[in-house]
Amino acid sequence: MGRCSNRSTNKSVSLQIPKSGIIKSMDSAKPIRFVGDDRAHTLLSIGTSIIEYSNGEYLQDDIQWFKSHDYVVYEINGNVNSGTKESFLKDLQVIPGIGMHSLNLDSFNDSLRDLPITGPGIIFLFKHIEALLQSPDIRFLVVLDILDGYSRRQLLDGKRVITLIQADNPHSNVGRIGARSAQWNPREWLYTNRKVDAENIKNYEIPWREV
Repeated sequence: MGRCSNRSTNKSVSLQIPKSGIIKSMDSAKPIRFVGDDRAHTLLSIGTSIIEYSNGEYLQDDIQWFKSHDYVVYEINGNVNSGTKESFLKDLQVIPGIGMHSLNLDSFNDSLRDLPITGPGIIFLFKHIEALLQSPDIRFLVVLDILDGYSRRQLLDGKRVITLIQADNPHSNVGRIGARSAQWNPREWLYTNRKVDAENIKNYEIPWREV
């Protein structure tokens, strides 16, 4: 059971997210319906293509679902790929179709136009995002904003692009990404459902805000 706020009424809305893929609002007469067990549809219906996780089991379960439904998954590990902006962008170039003419974010944005999507969609997975957020040189929120814009453009062609970000800190709130914010996945909508990875949290001193 999760709770979210209705900005127009300041009313708290309870959500039930069963395996059927139907999210029922306890304070409204009609449930919000999704197509069967389509997790991509469910996640994009949250209102953003940037979805946050802390619990590794939930993340792996969703990743396996995407792979079994022919989504291509590209993974970047923040603990490994969190040096300079140039080294981070070089790591992104391992993605087939990403051919940046220079190592900057404008070039990364341009290169996404040539990224082939042969199946139903693409999943970008960034693990241990605290390390990426700590690096002022990488400007990770700008990277997420670029990917969110790319996702919206691909929806016009019926393709789904979702960026999953895994935080070691369950208090994580990355804040605004462009004009919108990242959202927690439905199973970790409540803070109490998030798995605390104390071993990793102690390595970071970011002043996280309560969700």
